[in-house]
Amino acid sequence: MAQTATVAVIRANAIWAGGPEAKTHYGCDLVVEDGIVARIEDEYKGRVDIEIDATGCLVVPGLVNCHTHARCTPHARGVSKDLDIPDAGAFYHGLIPVLGLAYTELSQKEFAAVMEWDVRSMLLGGATMIVEDNFGGADISMQLVERLGFRANLRLTYPGNVAGGLTAELKLHDE
Repeated sequence: MAQTATVAVIRANAIWAGGPEAKTHYGCDLVVEDGIVARIEDEYKGRVDIEIDATGCLVVPGLVNCHTHARCTPHARGVSKDLDIPDAGAFYHGLIPVLGLAYTELSQKEFAAVMEWDVRSMLLGGATMIVEDNFGGADISMQLVERLGFRANLRLTYPGNVAGGLTAELKLHDE
């Protein structure tokens, strides 16, 4: 017996369809069949297994957070707001001493919790792919990818970078 595809419909005020000919559709429904975008319709009237009311929201494709250091944001966010940034500098230059505290002051369990908080923040912000430049905790990152089901490109970076880099790419869901 053939299985019927699960149909999810997102009813939104605006849907942005990216790509070479990006367009914003207003007052339309996004129809997703078995996790794949099937179409955008003015008023979808077909079978619905899952309906999401996105009234007042903009629906966009999954975003790629292309340069992250998960576990740096929570303890650096407040400090960076108080820094005087030199004209030729970047906000993180003043944070480098603070960023290292996670490795020396947190237990493995605390470190994992901070990384998960940071990754969940990225996912809630719309990222579905995270490129992680990892100074430490790559094993935790891989566990998060497996447990939370997002796509990631994980690699060691300076000072953990050995002979040009080690890249581990995990894709849990087919594109």
